[in-house]
Amino acid sequence: MPFTQSSVLSPQSLSRLVARLFPRARLLSAHPLTGGVSAQVIAFVIEHPDGTTQKLVLRRHGETDYKQNPRIANDEYKLLQILQAVGVPAPKPIDLDESRELLPT
Repeated sequence: MPFTQSSVLSPQSLSRLVARLFPRARLLSAHPLTGGVSAQVIAFVIEHPDGTTQKLVLRRHGETDYKQNPRIANDEYKLLQILQAVGVPAPKPIDLDESRELLPT
C-alpha cells in the first residue's frame, strides 16, 4: 500500500474538503473502504442545510502512483465523465484537486 500511517486522512482534513465542496454542509461520518490497492478510499456522509444527506467516496492516490503517472487522478476523473456520458453506470465525479494542496500525499 502506498500510504504510511502518517498519511492517513484526518477528520479535520476531510472536514476542510467538505467545506470547500459544499460550504454549508457538515461531515457526519467517515470510514475507510478496504480492498483497494491503488488508492486510499474513504466513504463519508455529509448533511446539507435542508437536512438531506449525501454519501460520497474519496479516492486519494499515494506518491508511488503519482510517480508512475503524474496525471492519474485527472485520468480517472475524465474516465468517469466519459462513462457517465455514454450511459455506463459509474460514480459521478464531484471534484478533482490536481494541486494536492488540500489533501497532500
